[in-house]
Amino acid sequence: MPNGCGACDKANVLQITRSLVLPPDSRSDDIILQVVQCASCGFRGLAVYEESRRGGLDSESWSHTAYNVSEGDLKSVTAAIRSCPSPKNT
Repeated sequence: MPNGCGACDKANVLQITRSLVLPPDSRSDDIILQVVQCASCGFRGLAVYEESRRGGLDSESWSHTAYNVSEGDLKSVTAAIRSCPSPKNT
C-alpha cells in the first residue's frame, strides 16, 4: 500500500512533515528519514524511504516504511531534523 497508514489502513494518506537525507550505504543509494502524519486519522510517526539504482537499467527498487514510535522519540527526532542546517544534503 503506497503511502498507506498502518493505523487506519487508508492508502495515499501519509504526509511528510520533515525529512533528513542520509548518506548511501552498501544497499541503498538514497536513504531518507521522515516524520510523517496521516491526513485521515492524524497518526504521527517516523518513516524511512530507501531506493537502490544498482544493477541493470530496469532493476530500480524502493521501499517506504512507516513506524509507530513514542511521542518522546518523535519529538526528539523532529527537533534534531529541525536543528540540522542542511537536512536535504548528505
